[in-house]
Amino acid sequence: SLALKSDGTVWGWGYNGFGQLGDGSKTQRPEVVRASGLTGIIAIAGGDFHSLAAKSDGTVWAWGYNDLGQLGNGTTTEQVTPVQVTGLIGALAVAAGTSHSLALKSDGTISAWGDNTYGQFGAASPASSTVPVSTVTGEFALPLAVAVLRDANGSIRLTTYASSTLVNSGGSFASDPSAAEDLNGNVFAVARDSSNAVWTNVYSKAGQTWQGWQSGGGSIQGVPSTEVTPDGAAWIMARDSSSSYWLLSYVPGLGYGSWIPLHGSFATDSVVAACGDGSIYVVGKDSFSALWSGHYVPGTGFQGFVFGGGAV
Repeated sequence: SLALKSDGTVWGWGYNGFGQLGDGSKTQRPEVVRASGLTGIIAIAGGDFHSLAAKSDGTVWAWGYNDLGQLGNGTTTEQVTPVQVTGLIGALAVAAGTSHSLALKSDGTISAWGDNTYGQFGAASPASSTVPVSTVTGEFALPLAVAVLRDANGSIRLTTYASSTLVNSGGSFASDPSAAEDLNGNVFAVARDSSNAVWTNVYSKAGQTWQGWQSGGGSIQGVPSTEVTPDGAAWIMARDSSSSYWLLSYVPGLGYGSWIPLHGSFATDSVVAACGDGSIYVVGKDSFSALWSGHYVPGTGFQGFVFGGGAV
């Protein structure tokens, strides 16, 4: 058994006949022991007799049984402590089979190594490999792991997972941004300017660049929230100076829809969530600290607020 702690270390216990616990021995462990030398781990996986870990720097480490190259270090020698998988960077997640290993990379591709006798790689060849080979390209593209923030000059910047570069979108804004990603990994950023108007910009995953700020107008307070539905439309929730909620849609290339009044009187900015059917849920807190939720269905309209109570 393996466990990943919040501090990025890996721990294991149980059968250890091939060194799959990574503690430098082949001794059975009824008590928890730490896998040697691993820090900054974000994901782990266990096969029949081998183990994998992905680090925050995008590298992958492996240990245990290695008869068919499932450790990915170019050999078939078992390892009782973690070794780095050869040439693999940008890994976000790992999976381990009986004698093969997989890694999902930040560009949406999948790398595989070890046994491929039954097509475990998702490709007919090679029959096996002791180092990672790219087997699926782009079909499992994931949204970027991103942070979107406002700098001291009011400009909105974006940084991606495992990157130290802050990509400047320009502009000057009075509020912090909110952001959401579509199914293709494009990032929608929304912010309020000093005139209290809403603006939207889209960071293209393919082009690695901002598309340019577009004004949606309005007169709002606080921080607008946003979410993206599966059809690629961004839905922006904002609170006006009377503390009522308003909903606005934005589609790249087509622009904004009309502001939709949801009314109510709320003490906080809203939380917005998109559903798989394209509808939108909003949640807010009133002046008595009670929660309310509302449901908007495109083409049908707003279904009203429902009282959730509580004191939050």
